[in-house]
Amino acid sequence: MEDHITQEINYLTKEIDRTNGEAFNIHTLLTPSMSNNICALVFGHRFEYNDPRRTLLDQALDTASSLFSQIGILALSPPWVGKIIFRLGAVGNFRKFAAVLHLFQ
Repeated sequence: MEDHITQEINYLTKEIDRTNGEAFNIHTLLTPSMSNNICALVFGHRFEYNDPRRTLLDQALDTASSLFSQIGILALSPPWVGKIIFRLGAVGNFRKFAAVLHLFQ
């Protein structure tokens, strides 16, 4: 795993160098770098930064992260509030996670 992380750091620094010192949103590079480390662990290889499969995985990770942060807030609210919120968001989130599950098949 250390070799995969070192290799990914090299890709990340090359992408940062391509900005030529211009300001940019580091999130756009850190997310693919992190997801490539996960992909190396799960799939045994990395995806290029512009690969649609990695982009799909990144979007799912962002969605999951957002959902987990909302769960903390919902823990303090009455149970019926959480049920309404999860039902409203379930359809869109199900589609996103179904697309990610397709990557594993």
